[in-house]
Amino acid sequence: FSRRLTVNVEHFAGKTAFLFGGEWFEAGGWVEKRVDRIDDQHISLDFESKSSFAGVSGYVYYHTADHAQTLVLAFSCPIMTPPCFTARAASTLPDCQVLWERVP
Repeated sequence: FSRRLTVNVEHFAGKTAFLFGGEWFEAGGWVEKRVDRIDDQHISLDFESKSSFAGVSGYVYYHTADHAQTLVLAFSCPIMTPPCFTARAASTLPDCQVLWERVP
């Protein structure tokens, strides 16, 4: 038994690409290779548990080349309790750990 989370990103910001900025996982991780660049209109980010006793939980963030825009995805998809997810786009990077700890 495992948990899997797919986030479909629809990127409509024109030619501005979002570049991978960082990640942190309390449990699980990327299904395969991480997505290093979001520049297409539609892309899927796939995460999964790596153990049968833990779900997938953590955050990833992206930024434009000039760091003028950021995108943070924070999620918790445990085995025994309901999943939680939030995404934030802003001009400055929030405290990702605090955001993850307070994921709705």
